[in-house]
Amino acid sequence: MEKANISDRITEGYYDKMGDQVGKKVRERVHWICLQASGGKILDVGCSQGIVPIILGREGYNVTGIDVDQGSIDFAQEQLTEERVEVQEYVKFVCDNFMTMDHNGQKYDTIIATELLEHLVSPERFLLKFNDLLNEDGRLIVTVPFGINDYFDHKKTYYLLEIVKLLAVDFAIDDIKFFGKWMGVICTKQTSEVTSIDYEQLMKSIEENFFSIEREYIDTISEKTKHISNQNIRMENFLKTIESGKEKSQRLLDELKSLQLKYEKNEIEYDKKEVDTRFRINRLAEDKKKISEDYQYLKSDYENRVDILKEEYNNTLALKEEYYKKELELQKQESEEQLKLMEVELQKERNESVEKEKALITENENLKQENREIRKSFTHKLKEYYDIIEDYYERYHRVTQQRKTLIERTHVLSKRNNLLNDKYKALSCSKLGRIALKYWKLRKRFKNGQ
Repeated sequence: MEKANISDRITEGYYDKMGDQVGKKVRERVHWICLQASGGKILDVGCSQGIVPIILGREGYNVTGIDVDQGSIDFAQEQLTEERVEVQEYVKFVCDNFMTMDHNGQKYDTIIATELLEHLVSPERFLLKFNDLLNEDGRLIVTVPFGINDYFDHKKTYYLLEIVKLLAVDFAIDDIKFFGKWMGVICTKQTSEVTSIDYEQLMKSIEENFFSIEREYIDTISEKTKHISNQNIRMENFLKTIESGKEKSQRLLDELKSLQLKYEKNEIEYDKKEVDTRFRINRLAEDKKKISEDYQYLKSDYENRVDILKEEYNNTLALKEEYYKKELELQKQESEEQLKLMEVELQKERNESVEKEKALITENENLKQENREIRKSFTHKLKEYYDIIEDYYERYHRVTQQRKTLIERTHVLSKRNNLLNDKYKALSCSKLGRIALKYWKLRKRFKNGQ
């Protein structure tokens, strides 16, 4: 079975859709492969997304691309439809198994097997098939990863010796090209192990390739080291931020406790004042009730006393008038002096009655004045009561606003504390974060020890 084309995105890589660096490396290999092709008929085994056949088709080569992955062939066909009509006539894509398909006696001038052999358990069978399908002096172009490439479908790892031994059985090796982590081999169909390789140049190429790989690794390590250093600095700053956040959080918690104690103290004072206000209100209500009862009693007593005095006055007048009438009838004949004397006495008694009535009227006025003073005192006390109630409500409103502000600040502080805890937990959950935390704890312990 030929190349397992799972996740092979060679065309996308060629057009920089997988990054500039990947695109640069892919284009270098693809252009070298196309440059090595020769002859009128070319077969690309494991053509993947079809970039090599399409480029060769643009140059006027008749190319057949074979792959077992239907998705890759569909992608290649879609790419081909965007090419000119003459290019479409030169290129054909087939989804089939290279080892079992019928080639109808067709022979090829060049067979391309790029990134194929590393996917095979028995690459020798494919090489025999390549040999049968090539014309005399036909060319085989092979590329494989150079060294370890941990792809899940790779069956073998190739260095220079392994690939040379494998190809030299059926082909003469003409040239070997290194592309960093890949290498390409140009072979010619031969019956004997004839090679035209310049070994000195080959060793130089190998050394240059190793230098390129090592340089890439060193640059990558340097970049990673610099990145880790930057991450450590960021981690250190982040830890400082966390420590600062903890200090701020502690200060805010202390402030919150202080506000809580102040609030509780104000609440206690408010409760005391509320009890005192209620007590004073009750006392005012009792005083009002008592004053009202006293007023009613005094009013009732005054009215009774007035009624009694009027009744006594009326009875006295009636009795005296009756007595005087009888006396006048009995003493009608008495002298005028006695009559005048009696009239004087009667007038005197009438004056006394008038004086008594005036005294009652004065007493009534005094009672009214006393009642007005009582009402005035009650109105003053009632005003004091309302002032106390208004002051109480103002203080209650201020305490309520302070409590609301305190709750809002508590909520904000709780959010900040939760955010800091989440960041600290996230840092503790990552491997790098745990290492950083452990490092700073040891450093802090070492400083404290000094």
